[in-house]
Amino acid sequence: MYGKIILFILLAVLIQYLIRLWTFLGYYKDVKYHHTPGPCRTLYEEDGSEDLSVLKNGLAFITSGYYLEKGKVKLFDFNDPRHGVEDLPILGIDAVPNFMAHPHGLSIWEHPETGVLYLYVLTHPPDQDRVEVFEFDQTKRELKYIKSITDPLFRSMNDLVLVDIDKFYITQIQWFKNTYLAYMEYFLLVKHGEVLFFDGMKARSVASSLHLPNGINSSPDKSLVYVAEFGSQQITVFKRNKDDSLDGIQTVPVDCGVDNIEVDPSSEDLWVGGHPSPGKAIEYNANAGKNRTAPSQVFRMKTSKGLITDVIEIYRNNGTEISASTVATYFKRRILIGSIGSKLLLCDAKYIN
Repeated sequence: MYGKIILFILLAVLIQYLIRLWTFLGYYKDVKYHHTPGPCRTLYEEDGSEDLSVLKNGLAFITSGYYLEKGKVKLFDFNDPRHGVEDLPILGIDAVPNFMAHPHGLSIWEHPETGVLYLYVLTHPPDQDRVEVFEFDQTKRELKYIKSITDPLFRSMNDLVLVDIDKFYITQIQWFKNTYLAYMEYFLLVKHGEVLFFDGMKARSVASSLHLPNGINSSPDKSLVYVAEFGSQQITVFKRNKDDSLDGIQTVPVDCGVDNIEVDPSSEDLWVGGHPSPGKAIEYNANAGKNRTAPSQVFRMKTSKGLITDVIEIYRNNGTEISASTVATYFKRRILIGSIGSKLLLCDAKYIN
């Protein structure tokens, strides 16, 4: 009798796990309708645009080449869209090993007194993840390499957001750096993700037990931190304390594998790229985008006093126009949509308020 009870319990646990896994992978979400904010056009088709960030003056910085051993930082000017996208020259990198390997998340810091712009790019060299720091020359439109930041806790990092010079929050999406062990984490649905805070000298964990934390950003006044949990398919809002620790104050389910988060400095709305079917996005990533498509989705999240009040779908596609969208940003009635390994899309915001 006890054996039957144990067998029944194990069977119930297995069924529960399979339901959770099926829900997470989202293969049942067949994207049959497309939704666009207006006419869209492709700015470029290769190497992707995994993350991007736009300044108040309309300059957008883009990381490209996530699947490449040496990626690039690109620049797009919303004020001159006909000029297209340009590769930014990088000076002072002759002695840097594995430079710009698989560039991922990025964040920008403008010095409040001098106005100098610093660009921080997360990369994935073979030995250890690191953050490359650059100074941007706005006149010459080129980057000058400053330094690299590493820490023993940087294992499988994904995105970062600066709150001061050399101080940032950074997401660790999974525990294992090894690809196969990382996918095991994905499919076992374990919550090993963290948010770390780097104080200029060393990193420490400030939020743990997160399910595949992906994109991260902050409110314009830096009092709140937004984290996209790809696994839990939700946005978590954290209050930032004086000691830089974080307290969760809001959780917003999205029913999508949410990726990077951009914050509009004027409206304080969040713009979020995501994956309607996380399973297809994982397949796409595992094959470096070769012979695969994955559906794309973009959300605008309205806020009041930093908290999310409404979630609005802005874009949706089955992957034929752009596959595996990771990020989106808004500037003066135009929307830039990036992807992990394929196109960069520019859409007119014609049908949204």
